[in-house]
Amino acid sequence: LQDAADRGVLIVASSGNLDQELEQYPAAHRSVVAVTALDRNGRKIEKAAYGQFVDIAAPGTDIVSASAVSDSAYETLEGTSYAAAITGGAAALVRAQNPGYSAVQIDACFKSSADQLHDAPVELSGKLGAGALNIGAAIDCALLREPGRHKTALNATKGYLHLRAAPGESAEWLIEPRGEFKGIRFWP
Repeated sequence: LQDAADRGVLIVASSGNLDQELEQYPAAHRSVVAVTALDRNGRKIEKAAYGQFVDIAAPGTDIVSASAVSDSAYETLEGTSYAAAITGGAAALVRAQNPGYSAVQIDACFKSSADQLHDAPVELSGKLGAGALNIGAAIDCALLREPGRHKTALNATKGYLHLRAAPGESAEWLIEPRGEFKGIRFWP
C-alpha cells in the first residue's frame, strides 16, 4: 500500500460492515482513504465500522446495483463498499477537473471540503473522519485553488491547516477548548 502511495496512487477502501470501532485493513493503512457509510439523513448506517482511522463518510444506502439473479436484474443495497465506490468516483471527478492534482492533494480536497456531521452522536465524535463527502466542493477545492478563501478553523477531526508563515518564520495554532488532549497528531 505504501509503495502504491509513493507512486502517486490514491487508494480508497471501505471501513467495513461491522458496527464497531475496529481498524479494518486496507482502510486503516495511513496511505489509504478510509470511507464509512451514511444514510440519506447524514447519519452513520447501523452496520458501518467507525474509528479514528476513517477519513471521510459518504452515501451508502439505497444504492441501486446490478444483481447476480440475472443479466438484467437490479437490487437496492447498502454498505461501506458502496460509499467507497462513490468516493472513488468522486476522486476521478476531482482529477478530471484538476489533472495536475496528486493523490495527496485529492485527499486534501476531500477532507477540507467535507460537510460537518452535526447530528452525529457524541460517542462517534472523531470517528467518522472529516465529515460527509461534498463532491462539488472537493472539485472546487478552495484549499488549493484559493488559499486565502478557505476556512481557517479546522472543525473536523481530520483535515488540513494552511500554514501562512513565511519560510523561516514560526507559526502557532490555538486549540480550544484549552485543557488536556489525547491523540493529537500532526503530519506535515
